[in-house]
Amino acid sequence: MHHILPATEDTTARETVCLAQRLPNEVLDIIFAFYDNPAPSASRLCREPDFQLTACNNAVLKAVSCVCKSWRPAALPILFRHARFFLQYGIDAPGPDLDVEVTPFLDFIQQEDFGSIVETFVLGISDGVEEANYRPSDCQLRNIVTFWHSLFKVVDAVRITIVAPPAVLGSLTCCFVDSDEVPNFQIPYHILSLSRAVKAELRTSDIGKRSKRYSPCHKYGLFNIRPWSSLLLNEGSFLNAYRLPDEERRWRRPPSILHDLVGVNAPHPKALIPATVRSLSYITICPFWLHFTHLNDNLPRLSRLYLQFVPIEELAMDYWQREEVDVDTLELQRSCCYDELLGKLLRHDYPDLYRIPDNYRYLREVKIGGAAVDPSWSGEVETRIKETVADRHLAWRMEETGVLRRDLPS
Repeated sequence: MHHILPATEDTTARETVCLAQRLPNEVLDIIFAFYDNPAPSASRLCREPDFQLTACNNAVLKAVSCVCKSWRPAALPILFRHARFFLQYGIDAPGPDLDVEVTPFLDFIQQEDFGSIVETFVLGISDGVEEANYRPSDCQLRNIVTFWHSLFKVVDAVRITIVAPPAVLGSLTCCFVDSDEVPNFQIPYHILSLSRAVKAELRTSDIGKRSKRYSPCHKYGLFNIRPWSSLLLNEGSFLNAYRLPDEERRWRRPPSILHDLVGVNAPHPKALIPATVRSLSYITICPFWLHFTHLNDNLPRLSRLYLQFVPIEELAMDYWQREEVDVDTLELQRSCCYDELLGKLLRHDYPDLYRIPDNYRYLREVKIGGAAVDPSWSGEVETRIKETVADRHLAWRMEETGVLRRDLPS
């Protein structure tokens, strides 16, 4: 006589896995698609720069890819849709060869045939400056141009994001950054993000063809390797510099690639921002008025401009008071920035639109991040905008707090 014994928990688990293994690939694709979320960095790039901005605490897809052989091929394409590559080295270490460092990652992408799957790519680099109390480093990255060439030969991402110290970001973009100012500002990381609407076929021989830059680094570098349409530059917080005496702070120049982006650096005053960019986001918490004027006076041709001078993840006043700095000075600097912006924005409008020499005539939208919590913007500034628009019959309209739009002739 045979007895049928109750199944144990282990047996049940094994049977469940066996049943799951027999699911058709089409069904697996539908199931795993529910975990295909936007890149974590998509909604965080306006916060203070940090490696955690691109991290994802949800590791479901990683666990799914390890369940069985039939699940892994279905999960990996979704898992690597938003890829990250991190590199860390010491401040006194020899400069790493980027092209060599990235080779194992690119070999894996090619082996799995994921090149066309990767949509966003994050490059994170730490040079140990923060751990060394922001002591300037002479360490230089090597083979930067070759690195970008090798990366985009394999990965055709529609958005690339770099999280790196200011001096390292300068090296990666072939921009000059004054590393001697790093100890005064103590900004651990900057963020640069470039994106385009759709993927497009681009032959290797076409890279940099339309560029007239002044060196091979710029001609074949990141800015010209794809027809980027949007650019975001997040320079973190200048708050530490406000602890310097007023007379000393006045002459400090933030370590930034902004000067080369808009073309105000001698001896080569040529703007490096791609001519295809139509949307620009610039974030600097506690800005320097003089630093902002470089962008304001040399604005590229844009349709959309996003500016943010206060933190949006918490109440700005609490942020400044906690740091024990002069809030009045911070508000004065931001007010000067807004005055500079409005001086350009509200001084002209069509029918004389095309007689204006600068690029503010092309703007269709201006958005101020954190306007609702910024005392330098809310109230008086918005009242001034509404009155000026009404008096001069301008086309700008205030659709919501901190958002101005207008319709322009095609």
